[in-house]
Amino acid sequence: MRSATVTSAGTGAAIGTVELRYSVACHAAWTRLKLTGPLAECGPIQPTWGCSYAGALIHRDSNGVEEHCSVNAGQTSCWTNMVDDQGVTSYSKGTIKLGPDTQSATTTSY
Repeated sequence: MRSATVTSAGTGAAIGTVELRYSVACHAAWTRLKLTGPLAECGPIQPTWGCSYAGALIHRDSNGVEEHCSVNAGQTSCWTNMVDDQGVTSYSKGTIKLGPDTQSATTTSY
């Protein structure tokens, strides 16, 4: 497993972790994004910066195939579908938007 920490630009605090996971038995790779707390719900009246968002992807380097996931309101994580990773490399990227602060982190390829 490889991981990268998503940090807040305002405070520098960790707000989530994106993980690149791999199964030798399945020859598959996938991503998990885990937040440090539940994603806020969107109400009927939003400030100008809009709703919160958290999502992740797995990207296969050889041909650009991607799978995506999004964290639902009130939840703390999401998992992408698996991609066939036999003989190639992939990386994971997670993006978290909390208020006006949108930050991303990307793992190294594996």
